[in-house]
Amino acid sequence: MTPGETRDVRRERIPRPERSEGPSGSAFHYYWRSLACGSGRGSFHASSLVSLLSSLLLAACARPSTTISATGTIEFTETDVAAELSGRLGSLRVHEGDRVKIGDTLAVLTASAMPADIARQEAMVADARAQLRNIEAGSRTEEIARAEADVRRAAGALKLAQDNRTRIEPLAAKGTLPAQRGDEARAAVLDATERLTSAQQTLHQMQAGARPDEIGAAQARVRQAEAALTSLRVHAGELTLVAPSAGRVRGTWFEPGELLAAGRSVLTLADDTKPWVRVYVGQQGFSQLAAGARAIARLDIGGDAIPGHVVAMSDKAEYTPRVALTEKERADLTFWVKVALDDSTGRVKAGLPVTVSFGDRTP
Repeated sequence: MTPGETRDVRRERIPRPERSEGPSGSAFHYYWRSLACGSGRGSFHASSLVSLLSSLLLAACARPSTTISATGTIEFTETDVAAELSGRLGSLRVHEGDRVKIGDTLAVLTASAMPADIARQEAMVADARAQLRNIEAGSRTEEIARAEADVRRAAGALKLAQDNRTRIEPLAAKGTLPAQRGDEARAAVLDATERLTSAQQTLHQMQAGARPDEIGAAQARVRQAEAALTSLRVHAGELTLVAPSAGRVRGTWFEPGELLAAGRSVLTLADDTKPWVRVYVGQQGFSQLAAGARAIARLDIGGDAIPGHVVAMSDKAEYTPRVALTEKERADLTFWVKVALDDSTGRVKAGLPVTVSFGDRTP
């Protein structure tokens, strides 16, 4: 083209670039319009080139964000303190809002029959132990002496019966005495023999002491009585309710003087030193998390961020329809994630809304 000639852009076919998908599409469109509609060689300005290069740079450097956010509410682990026995609430040592430590006395119940039952069982234990001591000690010297005297008397009675038989049997045989007298003499000898045998066995038992099986039976009776007493004392101890963990009294449900059935909760403790939150994330975000992953929580009321970490994760998706899932429905599936929060300020209260953000999966 010679100087002075004009350029007819209407007759030149400028290649139209293909439509671009993404952030740089508008830049290509602007570039094409500059070439097609500009007049003269100077119609393509430097600002157009800068805009085009900026759009291309942003499109090339864009990366999907790895931050996952979800919302939930603060929760505390709650413990119901209940009595294992029925009784009457004698006294309530704490009030709603009080802070308690492990082992602190919270309430005391009363059972009217418990003291009498314990006293009766203590007497049974004492009796069983006394019997065991007597069996293990054996017979006393006086008892053995009395048994020896019984043996001597039985031996003397046997000798007398034998002498009578010796005198009567010949006379009964000759007919001088009736035959019945002879039978009575022989029967008296048999009776005296049995009495002597019994007295000798009693003396032998006293001298030998108790058999092992008798001692074992007495020991078993003692153990049985002691176990029953221990059970009663344990039940009596259960009437005093103590704090199973540290925390704050969230509420009391009975007043002193009221009757309680076994298993009824008297009060509830909330462990506000270990707050946690359960949030629900989509399946794509869930696949990027793991137990121990760091998390940051921010209260809706403002304030500093609260650090935390993942302590538990669901193993089953929720809100799953029973029919076959469409592509849109699959995107709506969620998994719960439990996050423990490390709060030392005391600002975290149960029920406060919170937003939890997760970074990468490295704890």
